[in-house]
Amino acid sequence: MIIIKRFLKSFIITSLFFLIAGIAIIYQQFNAIYTKSVTEALYAEISSASVLASKEYGLGDIITLKSSLDSLATGRGWIKADLIDNNGESIWSYRNEQTTTDGEINNSKSAREDIIQLTTNVLSDGHSTIGKITVSKSFENERHNFLLLIAAVILGFVIFWVLFLCLIWVFASRAFRPIVNMSNSVQERAKSLSLILKRDHKIDEILQVQNWFEKLSSEWEKARDNAIENERYIAIAKTTQLLAHDVRKPFSAIKSILNGLNLLKDNPSELEILKKEVNKSIKHVESMIADILDFSRETKLETKPVSVISFLEFCVRQTAQSYRDAKIEFTYVINNKHKPLLDEDRMSRVLGNIIGNGIEAITIMGQKSSGVIDINVFEQDDKIHISIGNNGPIFPPGVETKLFESFFTKGKSKGTGLGLASAKKVALLHGGNIYAQNKSDGSGVEFIFTLPISTAEQSLNDIDTLPKSIVEIIQTNVAPTSSDDIALSEVINKVMTTTNNGSTLKMLLLEDELLYKAGVRNLIKQHEALHKNLVLYECSKVDEALTLIKSEKLTWAIVDIDLGQEKSGFDFLREIQIINSNRKEHEQKIKTVVHSNRCAPDDNEKFKNLGADLIAPKPLMLDHLIKFLQLAIDTNSPQEISQSDIAKGTTTAKKVLYCDDEKYNRIFMKKNIEGLGRKDIDFEIFDSAESLLTRIRELGKADIVFSDQNMGAMSGLDLCEQIRKENIPTKFYFLTNEELKMFETKVKNVGGDGCFTPPSEDEEWSKLFSLIK
Repeated sequence: MIIIKRFLKSFIITSLFFLIAGIAIIYQQFNAIYTKSVTEALYAEISSASVLASKEYGLGDIITLKSSLDSLATGRGWIKADLIDNNGESIWSYRNEQTTTDGEINNSKSAREDIIQLTTNVLSDGHSTIGKITVSKSFENERHNFLLLIAAVILGFVIFWVLFLCLIWVFASRAFRPIVNMSNSVQERAKSLSLILKRDHKIDEILQVQNWFEKLSSEWEKARDNAIENERYIAIAKTTQLLAHDVRKPFSAIKSILNGLNLLKDNPSELEILKKEVNKSIKHVESMIADILDFSRETKLETKPVSVISFLEFCVRQTAQSYRDAKIEFTYVINNKHKPLLDEDRMSRVLGNIIGNGIEAITIMGQKSSGVIDINVFEQDDKIHISIGNNGPIFPPGVETKLFESFFTKGKSKGTGLGLASAKKVALLHGGNIYAQNKSDGSGVEFIFTLPISTAEQSLNDIDTLPKSIVEIIQTNVAPTSSDDIALSEVINKVMTTTNNGSTLKMLLLEDELLYKAGVRNLIKQHEALHKNLVLYECSKVDEALTLIKSEKLTWAIVDIDLGQEKSGFDFLREIQIINSNRKEHEQKIKTVVHSNRCAPDDNEKFKNLGADLIAPKPLMLDHLIKFLQLAIDTNSPQEISQSDIAKGTTTAKKVLYCDDEKYNRIFMKKNIEGLGRKDIDFEIFDSAESLLTRIRELGKADIVFSDQNMGAMSGLDLCEQIRKENIPTKFYFLTNEELKMFETKVKNVGGDGCFTPPSEDEEWSKLFSLIK
């Protein structure tokens, strides 16, 4: 408010000067008007007396003259009057009661301020002068009224002036309120930087805010530089940590394979799987190292005209190998007439990075089961424009400008944060550019980069060679990769040729829990042989299941026991027994597998008595399903999977859950647990923290949980913390490649019971198994 006070002070001083001057001028003018008016009034009266005196004097009647003048003086309220002839002799004299004997006015104040005296000649015949008449009169009432009028005018003027000052204060306060608010806001902002800004009452707000802004700008620049530097250090530390962690993974896997060769010597197909998993980890590390090298190195490009179609085909097929399970389709619009000039090696990494980011945006950030990558190529402004869009989540405001900054990552649990920064660098080295934006229709995002154009023409004849989906790429390039897949294909072929005459297999799933329905459904979808040749009919009620059996002529059934209804799986098995007994010898019998965790000895005996062909604990695994289908070929029925499988779900078995997103770790854990030959261990494996959390919520408890730390959206620490929050009783151990001494503190903070390096040698496995015992 300093500036307002200064403004008002200057205004008051100036206006006060003009106020006093105005009052003086008003008084002077009013006083002149007043004096003129009373003088004219007295002059009229004395003129009347002069005329009267002249008339009476001409008649020679002095007594009447005096009497007439006395009456006039009394009636007019004169104080004093004298008529003196030309010789100086008094003809008539008048004094009222206020005068003393010597003729002086008794009231000195009135003599000074209220008395007006006028003298005029008295003519005898209109030409000669008799003498002079002098009159003094008091105008006290008139002066009193005059002073009241002056006071009222001045008071009104002062009131107007004060009101005007108040209005000026109000409007000035409103006018300068933004400056005051800005001043307060600047002070609040300064507190966030631990900067104290003191008010200087010697300078106004504008100058003060200007000084503060200069200080804040300096502090903000320092804070920004420090923040950027800190972010770089944090990003470098994070990248180094991720790189160190991912480098350990393939070495840990190689170590495990070397120490577990005795377990895999009779199963080369599983050894082949592990080799591919290790190669995938090594490629991931190589990719991270390449990102760092691409960003840091200065190399010259070797550009040449390149066919867009062959270039896109190479990049899409190569990238698809890292996302084999993603249900992604590709669409293309190719409209360029000329080939771009590019360095194939450097630019293929850019294109692959953007396509991979798009797939992850759809499947991980968008959590979609399928999506579309659309690629559009066109010429504009002597440049080749390549647009790569996806239907994943759109960019939040402001993110587009940060995407190409070094070490910036968004929505990815793994990565260096240098991929897009390197892409920007490569695009600029080509003489082009790259930018990202949300699609105009809000259906996703797109990355657009430009390349220099060549004079070589682009052929569009081979556009049909571009892959349309990841499924197409994998199917055309990849054969079954595991012994289970091979065994499954062989069994299905035999079943279809021996019992179904080549027609599609029809299978009933009687289950009331959505989770287990989804589990069986996903199991079928994950394996091409099942997905192509098996139709699954789902229902949750016994009567519906029996109707489907008859109407669709189903001969395979997966049966849950506890359906939460009046009729249970036992009732269904009894009905199937009746149906099978009524079928003729050449008719195919209905085969059933009990899919339940009710695996007590009494229950198992009851299942067999009711004609169940197989008993499989939940969740249904591929090897269980293979054994079920083998019943059409083998005659040894009814069967049980194994004593260790039956023990799963019993009250005496120890419930052990294991979670790891690396396939080779899951294979080794399974092999080693099975190698124990322990019937009292109910062991389940999961590939994500979310799936393990769902399972342990169903169980309500578990004896031991082993978990990896880095597993995607939900980490092992998050999993442990959530289990502790929900008070689910279990021992929780981490198997991690992190530095154990540093990681132990994090484990304690989330309530974990300990952490270990993933076992690879016999001694380490023994230590792990001792926890289970």
